Amino acid sequence: MKVCVLHPSYEGSSSPCNGLDPDAAPELWLEPEHEVEAVKLRKSTAVKQLIELSKRGFDCFLNLCDGAWDEDRAGVEVVEALEKLNLPYTGAIPSFYDPSKELMKTTALYYGVPTPGFRTCWHLEEAAEAGQELQYPLIVKHHNGYNSIGLTKKSRCTDESQLRTQAEDMIEAYGGCMVEEFIDGREFTILVAENPDCAAKPIVFTPVECRFPDGETFKHFDLKWVNYEGIQWVPVEDEIVASKLRDMAQKVFVGLGGTGYGRIDARGDSEGNVYFLEINPNCGIFYPPEAMGSADFILTLDPTIDHKRFVNHILRCAKLRHERKQKPFKVVYSNRTKGFGLFAARNIRAGEIVDRGEEKATYLVSMSHVEKQWTEHQKRWFAQYCYPVSRNVSAMWSSNPEDWKPINHSCDPNTWLQGLDTVARRDISKGDELTIDYATFCVDCEAFDCCCGTAACRKRVTGKEYLEPWLEDVYQDHLSDYIRQIRSELTVRKGSAKVFAEELLSVDHIQ
Repeated sequence: MKVCVLHPSYEGSSSPCNGLDPDAAPELWLEPEHEVEAVKLRKSTAVKQLIELSKRGFDCFLNLCDGAWDEDRAGVEVVEALEKLNLPYTGAIPSFYDPSKELMKTTALYYGVPTPGFRTCWHLEEAAEAGQELQYPLIVKHHNGYNSIGLTKKSRCTDESQLRTQAEDMIEAYGGCMVEEFIDGREFTILVAENPDCAAKPIVFTPVECRFPDGETFKHFDLKWVNYEGIQWVPVEDEIVASKLRDMAQKVFVGLGGTGYGRIDARGDSEGNVYFLEINPNCGIFYPPEAMGSADFILTLDPTIDHKRFVNHILRCAKLRHERKQKPFKVVYSNRTKGFGLFAARNIRAGEIVDRGEEKATYLVSMSHVEKQWTEHQKRWFAQYCYPVSRNVSAMWSSNPEDWKPINHSCDPNTWLQGLDTVARRDISKGDELTIDYATFCVDCEAFDCCCGTAACRKRVTGKEYLEPWLEDVYQDHLSDYIRQIRSELTVRKGSAKVFAEELLSVDHIQ
């Protein structure tokens, strides 16, 4: 495999980590048959560099860039460019790359994971209010950063005066702060990684405890980057505590839509309770043996994993994730319809999902809103392109044209519905147009002349075909839930399926 390792460049950077953060060295653990090239990316030129690298036939990009959104080091723009260039890469995708601390904690709480009381503060007055609401001791952190940026030994506050001083310094330096209840007790770190075979069950490695040197109670910047020799990392031996930490890691990683890997920090009190602090996606890892970070120590302490197996794992995840996100279709201008259509980008097997609708966001609009707010032009679009999901609510097109999927009608289509997914009705060859019968999900759509050219062509699509008695015979249960609901209700209302055709086709509007 030809692998390109992407490092963030510190050249000209004002980052506090400049001069302290050693270069990672994943090539120490990559298989010898891999062809490896390391490249340092600058924030100002990262996109241009990646465009050039994309032309060189790399099989995967091992992305170690971890610059924060407010840093002058390469960071989220790297993963955004890798996505735009459709390249396989390790680590966090854009949506997981840099979640705010508040989002992390909100997600944790909704997943039933305890987290210390906290407040995000943008003004000194808000920090003062937090001091009145929360329980001392408190700790003042960067509102969004990691690497212990801004943390000093004085960040732990025991009274209002200390809180004011620390909050003022943090807000002045970084625009905001997080005030959090400080949990006196133990500190833990957990490494969690994507599971390509079951996203709901990410892989959690042996949780470790951070044992501080005398006089230290938490990992501030100097302890993390300068005086780290006194820190000891030991596996958590209490299986009850370890189980809680593993459960925490899985839930937070899944809740945030994690990909790649991340390192979670947690605290534990004297009663055995554990509290989530934060997760660091794309955490520092693969440091040389003489300068290992916490994630590296975990890889040496867990008997089920090591650096070599871990790097192979994340490369496999990257390749599989890239393969799975490739759409089996492309949008192409169709001479048949004199408009756009979907065409198979590769061979598609019968039963294979063509377009996933399950667990996906959908734009919705109510009929009452359409009638009151939409222009006549938009109402025409509604009749042409919207389809109902209930009596008064319809699915509509995305506000982003890049998301549009203009699948055309056929009276003998090669796809049909399976729940909310569109799946192949039969084998489809690369280059074939993907089609679906609008009667299986549309109600009273705008009528049009059909030009599908199949033996089953109905010549004219009236928008009433969803009421035809033959629909189940042809498509079985591959109808939208709403179509099935309409047909079921009207069949019961009429008392007999035998009168379905002549009586139901006289219905102008389903009340």
